[in-house]
Amino acid sequence: MGFFSKLFGKSEKTKKASEGEGDSEEFQTIKIAASTEMTLKFIPGQFIILTGKDRGKAFRVSGFPTPDGHLITIGRDPVEGDRAYAHIQMDVPTVSRKHAELVFKDKVLSIKNLSDTNPIQLNAEEIPVGQFVELNLDSEIRIGEIRMKYILR
Repeated sequence: MGFFSKLFGKSEKTKKASEGEGDSEEFQTIKIAASTEMTLKFIPGQFIILTGKDRGKAFRVSGFPTPDGHLITIGRDPVEGDRAYAHIQMDVPTVSRKHAELVFKDKVLSIKNLSDTNPIQLNAEEIPVGQFVELNLDSEIRIGEIRMKYILR
């Protein structure tokens, strides 16, 4: 089991493989560092990848506590240190080094676009740079060439 599966459990595809169905491929484009030294509080819901090599796989995230809410960063660059577990690294060329932020505060999950080169789309609408937009259940997000859906399960 890879670092992602250890931290976030198995995707539906991996669960089926462990039960004798499907295959057990690890995530190829999404990376989240494991942290074994602390207890993580997951943000409600999960993301299902809709495109690319990881299509059909699901993952959950945990945010780094800040005064402004629990923060999760998204980008191509890796993050090391205390915040590594709260970073979604997307290993695709159309994702900026620092592309977006997710913030969970007062039971609301919002996404902020940090990229003016390749803006984030929420439900096919471009998010202006620097603006936070609330994610609702079944929101579809496009970050670079990666499309994913936010669901509650």
